[in-house]
Amino acid sequence: MSTILISVPVLLPFVGALGYDALWFGVFVTVISTIGLVGPPVGLTVFAIQSLPFVVADFALVALLVLLPESAVWLPPVSVSDR
Repeated sequence: MSTILISVPVLLPFVGALGYDALWFGVFVTVISTIGLVGPPVGLTVFAIQSLPFVVADFALVALLVLLPESAVWLPPVSVSDR
């Protein structure tokens, strides 16, 4: 949480100037922070999951966010008949 609170206000103006969406950046920072919590040197949640496939899946998600940035802000259409 502290990493996000310190880095986002500093980096968000630069990211916006580069033309990236602020919502995409928020999703990206959250995913990167999750990877930081799982891996060393912090590794706070590594004892809870104790499995490498979660880290591999997180890196695959980061690659997807970088290659397809619109996927971070995409929502499926919802119609009234779906309820």
